[in-house]
Amino acid sequence: MNYHFQAHRQVRKNLLDILQNTSHEDLLLIPDGFNNNLYWNIAHTVATQQLLHYYLSGNPFRIDKYWIETYKKGTLPNLDVQKSEVEDLEFLLTETSKILMKDYDSDFFSDYTPYTTSFGLDLKSIQDAIIFNNMSQQSGSGRFSVCSRYRNYRDSTGFSWRIKHINYRSNWTTGITLIKLLLIFRMGCIRSIER
Repeated sequence: MNYHFQAHRQVRKNLLDILQNTSHEDLLLIPDGFNNNLYWNIAHTVATQQLLHYYLSGNPFRIDKYWIETYKKGTLPNLDVQKSEVEDLEFLLTETSKILMKDYDSDFFSDYTPYTTSFGLDLKSIQDAIIFNNMSQQSGSGRFSVCSRYRNYRDSTGFSWRIKHINYRSNWTTGITLIKLLLIFRMGCIRSIER
């Protein structure tokens, strides 16, 4: 499981980078066609991890229930997030990853209630949950990167894309994911303009 914990820490590091290098205004902006913002998505990863790992194993959450209730699936983003809450989320991104590894090494997750995800995958153990959570957070991380790097705006000619900034330090997998997502978005925009 060491590889999976390493992957978890890396995904969280990537999310922390987005959180710290995106303006407060942009974190809370809900792009056209979306139901939530970058901040909600990043906080949602923390809430989901707690639900998948702790709730389904019959253990208490390692974070305040506020985060679960406010950012679990089905909730809507709060557009009045204070900077102090953003700082708290920065702390949680790092600490919940460390605590998960310690709890796993201490056999804290002896029981696990099987759960079928919205992807249709069956989680039967904490190991399944950790691997699935990594996959889910990584796919979300790609979407977050697209949202943080590209902003759409409408002008008199229709729908356009403008590059906000590109972090050339990103690894090649993230870069390829961004290119694929951008092409998908562009094709969707072209199709909707042609109609």
